[in-house]
Amino acid sequence: MIGAALVLLAAVCVLGPVILGQLHFPLSFKAGHGTWTVIVTLVTWSFGLLDRVRHPDRRHVRPGVPRSAPRRGPRAAQRCAALVMIVVVALRTTVFPAAVGEHTIAGNPVGFFATLVSQVLGSGFGGVAIAIVCAAQLIALGSATSDSGRALYGMAADRLTVRQLHKLNRHGQPARGMTVDLVFNLLVLFLVSNVAGIIFASNLGYLICVVFALGGFLLMRRTRPDAPRPIRLGRIWIPIAAVLLAFNVFVIVIGFTHPGLVGYGGGTEQLISLSVIAVGLISYFFARVVQEGHRGRTLWRVRPVARDVPMTSGAAE
Repeated sequence: MIGAALVLLAAVCVLGPVILGQLHFPLSFKAGHGTWTVIVTLVTWSFGLLDRVRHPDRRHVRPGVPRSAPRRGPRAAQRCAALVMIVVVALRTTVFPAAVGEHTIAGNPVGFFATLVSQVLGSGFGGVAIAIVCAAQLIALGSATSDSGRALYGMAADRLTVRQLHKLNRHGQPARGMTVDLVFNLLVLFLVSNVAGIIFASNLGYLICVVFALGGFLLMRRTRPDAPRPIRLGRIWIPIAAVLLAFNVFVIVIGFTHPGLVGYGGGTEQLISLSVIAVGLISYFFARVVQEGHRGRTLWRVRPVARDVPMTSGAAE
């Protein structure tokens, strides 16, 4: 119900000012002076917007589903979600500042929704908008913690992190992974007081994962073109993936070296971003070297694990 209310709120915020003619143009474009400065500014902003596309882990989200189950659903869902995000981002970056003003948004990045809703529906609905946003954020936090816990559980199953995280509680939930995620995020929250800085610290890891995913796709299509693929793409996607790989590397380099350009902080946020990646690498090497006893080339080779392991309490603590 909260999700439906949030979608309705987004529709009111995006479409309401357009229908009522409450947009004030022209908007100013402030990205510095000079071609290179404009490029760097826009790319740095992209660093904060280019988040990973979340998708369910096939092994755990739908237990008991046979490997021959249809794959069209996830592919269609990803395409639909991507198109919706493109439309929403394009509209909100134009409609919101044109409706309430850039200074209002800059002064209150969350609370401006109350101003916008009050402007469209009347003054009595501003508090309702804030309540819906807060409730949605609470649900999003729970979902993110659960998603991260499942990811850590799956990584432990694949021997990519410490094996102690490959445990479920009596309810069939990865409580250990969720706890680790919660503690880690609290540490980042206390160390980085700037919200934009937190986004900066987390998005570095997201974009690096995208780079590895695109690179892995290109490598697998070259070395193992006949390997089974849950979602099959035509050959035209190979050059597209190469272009996206180069673009994401460019975004990482520019965005990471210019965090202060768009208010993402500075050296502290850069150090925390690198520390987050370092913790992941340490956990990987600990699992592979200490717990698994791998050395040399086998350190980088992981045996494939069955993808459709049901999520039951059989592995529970």
